Amino acid sequence: MKLIALRTRFRNRPHCSLAPAAIAMCVGLLTVMALYPEPITPLAFAILPIAGLACYYFPVQIVILAIAVTVFRIHEAYPSLRPTKLPLAFGALATATIFLHFVVLRTERPYWNRTLTYFAILLGCILLSAIFAESPTLSIDFVTILYWKIILLVVGLAWLLRRPEHFDFAARIFVLSGIALAGRAIYNWINSIALIEVGRVTIGPADAHSNIENWSDPTGMLSTLGDSNDLALYLILPLSFAVAMAVTRSSRMTNILGIAASAVILLAIIITQSCGGLLGVSVLFGTIIYTVSKSKVMILTAICVGGLALSAAISFSRHISSVTESAIERGLDESTQGRIDNWLTSVYMAVKRPQVGVGISNFMDSYYRFTDTPRRRDKAVHSIWFQVIGELGFVAFGILVAMFATLVKMSTTNLQILKSVSSVPPSLHVIGIASIGALAGFMVARSFLTQAFNWALNITFALLVATIHALQKYAPSDAQKLKQASNKSTTHSKSFVSHFTYSDPKSINTNSTIKQTVATRSRPNWPTSALPQ
Repeated sequence: MKLIALRTRFRNRPHCSLAPAAIAMCVGLLTVMALYPEPITPLAFAILPIAGLACYYFPVQIVILAIAVTVFRIHEAYPSLRPTKLPLAFGALATATIFLHFVVLRTERPYWNRTLTYFAILLGCILLSAIFAESPTLSIDFVTILYWKIILLVVGLAWLLRRPEHFDFAARIFVLSGIALAGRAIYNWINSIALIEVGRVTIGPADAHSNIENWSDPTGMLSTLGDSNDLALYLILPLSFAVAMAVTRSSRMTNILGIAASAVILLAIIITQSCGGLLGVSVLFGTIIYTVSKSKVMILTAICVGGLALSAAISFSRHISSVTESAIERGLDESTQGRIDNWLTSVYMAVKRPQVGVGISNFMDSYYRFTDTPRRRDKAVHSIWFQVIGELGFVAFGILVAMFATLVKMSTTNLQILKSVSSVPPSLHVIGIASIGALAGFMVARSFLTQAFNWALNITFALLVATIHALQKYAPSDAQKLKQASNKSTTHSKSFVSHFTYSDPKSINTNSTIKQTVATRSRPNWPTSALPQ
C-alpha cells in the first residue's frame, strides 16, 4: 500500500523528476568504486535500496544477524565466505538500522533501568582510562575501532527485543550459529587441522598473519577462534540456548533442535580441552537444572555427575592425543605459575594507578613496567576480574561487581515470574533460562580466562536486560500478590482443619462437642433446649 501511495504521489506531480536521484546514485557509485575497487562493490551498491527497506521493516532481525555473524565469526570458520565481507555488511546495516529507528524516525523508544546505569558508568570509566592510559594510542584505538561497535549493538539489542517472536528468532539464530561453529571444530579435530599443544582443536585462519578485513578485529590478523580457550567461551552462549530449548516446554521441533545442538556443541567444547570452559559448562548446567527442577538432591546429583562426565571426556581427549602425563603436568604447573604472576601484576597496576588503571587494552604493553618476572610465552591476565582491576582500577571494578550483583538480583525476579506465571510465552522461558545460565557460566569461566570487554559477555548482558524488561508486563501486581498470598493461607488453613477433623474417626464426637460448646458460649442467654441437637 505504501508503494502504491508513493507511485500515485509522483504521478500527481509531473514536475518531479527522478533525474537528480539517478545522477546522485551514479556519483555515489563512482565514489565508492574509487574508494573500494573490488568486483563486489557494484553488487553491494545495487542492493542498497533493498537493504534500506530491510532496515525499515526488519530491524530486530538485522541486528541479531549482525551479532551472530560478528560474535561467532562464521566467515572465518568457513573461509569461502570471506570475500562476502559479512561482518562489514551486517555491521553497516545494523548501524543504519539503529540510527534510523532511534534517531530519524523514532519508531523505537529506549528505556532505562539500574543495570544500564551501571553499564553507562562503566563506559565512562573506560573512556576516562583511555584518555589517561599508559599508552593512550592503544586504548583509543581499541575504543574507536572495536568497543563502540560492541556498545552500539549491545544497546540496540537490549532496546529492540520486545516481542516473544523476537526472542524466538534470537534463540534459533544463536543455536544455529553455534552448530555451524561446533561442526567446523569437530571437522578440524577429526582431520587433525589447526590443532595446538596437546591436540586441542582451534578454528584459526590458514593465513594467520594475512591482513583480513574484519568488522570486529582491530588488529585485522589472527582470529580469536585460533585460541582453544576463546573458542570454548564463544560456544558457551549457544550451548545455554540449546540446553534451554531442550528442557523447556515448547514445540517438539524446538526440543529436538535443543537436544541435537546441545550434543554437538558440548562435544566441540570438550575437544578444546579448556579447563575454564569445563568450569563454565558445569556451572551453566547446574544453573539451568536449578531453574527447572524442584528437587535439591536431583540438582546436586546432576551437577556432580555432569562434572565427572566432562572431566572424564577431557581426560579421554587428552589421552588419545598421545601426550605423556608428565608433559601435561609440566604445562599445567607453568600455566598456573604464569597466571598467579599476572594476577599479582594486575593488582600492583591498580595500586599504582587506583583511579583509572593502566588503561583498557594496555595490560600486555605495560606488563614489564610493573613487574620483574622473567619473560613468559603468554602475558595475558587470564581473569576478567584481574583484567578490570589492572586496566581500569578499583573504582571500575566496584562498578562491575555492582552491575553483576544487580543482574543476579533481577534474574532472581525473572525466575519467580517464569515459575509463577503460566501465561509467559515459551520463547521468553527459553531466553530467560538461557541468559541466566550463560551469565553464570561466563562469570565462572572468565574468572580463569581473559576478554572482559569482548562480544560474548556483553551480548549476554544485553539479552538479560531485554528479558528483564519484557517480563515486567507479566509480573503480578501488588493486588494479585496479596490475593495469591490470601489464597495460599486459606488453602493451608482449610487443609489443616480438614486434617484435624477427619484424620481420626474418633475425633467426630469431639468435633460435635466443640460445636456445642462454641454455640453455648456465643449465645449464653439461650435455653439449653433451643440448642441444635
